[in-house]
Amino acid sequence: MNTNIENDWTKLLDGTKSGDKQRQTQFYHKLTVTLLPIAQSRLRGWSSAIHQDVLQETLITVSRKLDSIQSQPHHFAAGILRNKIGDVLRTEKKRKTVSLDLHADTDEFTIQRDIERALSDASSAKDPLQQLETKDQLERIVWAIQHLSAFCHQFFTGILEHQEISEIWENARIAEPDLKNSTFRKRIFDCRMRLKQILQEG
Repeated sequence: MNTNIENDWTKLLDGTKSGDKQRQTQFYHKLTVTLLPIAQSRLRGWSSAIHQDVLQETLITVSRKLDSIQSQPHHFAAGILRNKIGDVLRTEKKRKTVSLDLHADTDEFTIQRDIERALSDASSAKDPLQQLETKDQLERIVWAIQHLSAFCHQFFTGILEHQEISEIWENARIAEPDLKNSTFRKRIFDCRMRLKQILQEG
């Protein structure tokens, strides 16, 4: 029975290569029927649009590499499909990692808490001397931020405006479409260190 199946695939493959329209239609229909359940199983919980996108990309790749396929086109196509599914999963994992990293930065960002504490203390202090002290602290922080780079200034301004780190990241990507997450995080680290340095020197 397996031999008959292989023969059917071979006939459809040869017919498609020769330009037989009927065989070509049958060939891609059979690939669709074979591959779609695999995509649905591997990407369980994903939308049908994603399943169809992965399937269509696979069929397009098969059509481009048709001349290099000598036999068992369904196995060849299944291999391509696995690679396409892998690409989708890696992209999603990377997206989630970026999101988690950015939220982790928020948790670690002690300067943000210091600034917000200074703002809160300055507005609620009853002791005139304490109010003067917190006001001076706030003014020093604002002064220091103004002496940082444009990126750092925008970053700390966003923090003071209670923007999420992920929102600042998206705004940075709009300004610099090629900006990498690692570069973005390195800039934030440098901004933090530079702000601390200025405050210590002041």
